[in-house]
Amino acid sequence: MHSLSAIPKTLLIPLWARGHATINDIESCKDTFAAKLVLDDSIDFSDLDKMSLSFQSMMFHGVATRTRLFDKAVEEFINKHEYPLIINLGCGLDYRSYRLGDHNVSWYNIDVRDSHLLRKELLEARENIHEIEGGIDDFSWFDKVKVHPEQSILLISEGTFMYFEEKVIKKFFDAFINRFPEHEACIEVIGDLLKDKVHPSVKAVGSDSPFKHGFRDTRAFFESNVPTAHISNIENLYKSDSKLPWWLKILFYIKPELKCRLGSILVSYHHT
Repeated sequence: MHSLSAIPKTLLIPLWARGHATINDIESCKDTFAAKLVLDDSIDFSDLDKMSLSFQSMMFHGVATRTRLFDKAVEEFINKHEYPLIINLGCGLDYRSYRLGDHNVSWYNIDVRDSHLLRKELLEARENIHEIEGGIDDFSWFDKVKVHPEQSILLISEGTFMYFEEKVIKKFFDAFINRFPEHEACIEVIGDLLKDKVHPSVKAVGSDSPFKHGFRDTRAFFESNVPTAHISNIENLYKSDSKLPWWLKILFYIKPELKCRLGSILVSYHHT
């Protein structure tokens, strides 16, 4: 398998979690590709498997919930538009372009070279799926996204934005909106209490990449830095806390505002 470095190593985390969530039918997660890689030892997940069982359970439920919410956003977009075009920024080994939609859906999977070498090794090529090298801080891929007048654009990004500073995120949105003025988006960001922290799962895969941004008030950030975007939904992954350990349940009961400050937040908007 192609070796990964730094931030690209983190793609193993959601892959591992989605695989176990699928095997154990958590949150109706149905990523058979991830499950196959977990079961046949195609990828070494042993370092992640060494984490405590309680933490693993939190990861499985958290990633499965995130997967379900992103799947819902993508499916609703596909059903709403006759010719959908989906840009998956920081795609890692996300199998969504194979799981959802059909040949009428144009997919652009954007990530760094390491990730694409691994995707080429493990995934089959399809005519409607385009694999392009690029990232949040590299706009050269914009011109490689071929948009026909009748197509509608959805930008999605999970598990990526948190590794970049706020000024980089703002610069990306400025450039993306300028290049693709009409689009919808579903983006994952994180709360401010996680800023500058290295997540235990990130350490487990041998990376020391910290979370470089964190929002105390996500809506305020988007309203001030992406003012032309119309926010339709902001949702935290702790909205349903039935699977959380007892100490987190107590903490969130006492201080419910911490749900957004300690976890992932999905921001959906449309721009016209």
